[in-house]
Amino acid sequence: MPFVYLISVLVLSISPSAARAQYSFQKLDVVEGWLIERRVDENQHLSCRASIEAGGTWFAARIHLDGSGEVIVPESVPAQNFTDEQLLAIRLAVSRCEKSILYFP
Repeated sequence: MPFVYLISVLVLSISPSAARAQYSFQKLDVVEGWLIERRVDENQHLSCRASIEAGGTWFAARIHLDGSGEVIVPESVPAQNFTDEQLLAIRLAVSRCEKSILYFP
């Protein structure tokens, strides 16, 4: 009986963190040095984002694209130059990510 109780406690303690992880952003691809991530919510709605990994929080410490595809450089991060071709490839990757659950690089 104590073994069954222990298993029940473990399952209940893991479930909330598993549910949070289920709807968190997951790494999907790297394009031109940018990380493409996707989240699928409980209604199967796709949310995708692109950033340059640099540690810290996503909004405060990473160069990233905003909702309209413009490059955002946080104040604490040195600016970088990106070519039009690089930005086009990144925006296309985010667009492909958002269109279908199937993502092909």
